[in-house]
Amino acid sequence: MEKENFTKWDMADNFKTKEDVINYIKVAIEDNDLYFLFKIFEAISRSKFASDFNLNNNKPSLEPLLNTLGFSLKLEKINDLQMA
Repeated sequence: MEKENFTKWDMADNFKTKEDVINYIKVAIEDNDLYFLFKIFEAISRSKFASDFNLNNNKPSLEPLLNTLGFSLKLEKINDLQMA
């Protein structure tokens, strides 16, 4: 049986245009998928578009990315946690 060869897939390599990046983000937001949103965020910081979205590989920040896309991040407390 012949051995299969696989290459490592990286989302960052899949971004061909800024619109690709924005579309990935839109899907994550529409699906309310915070995990996917953060994976996209990581991929953008590794991509050739990092500077377009005010990101830096050494110290990425979510706020500049969201601001560039016309979003803001608001954290809202939804309940009180009871600490034992």
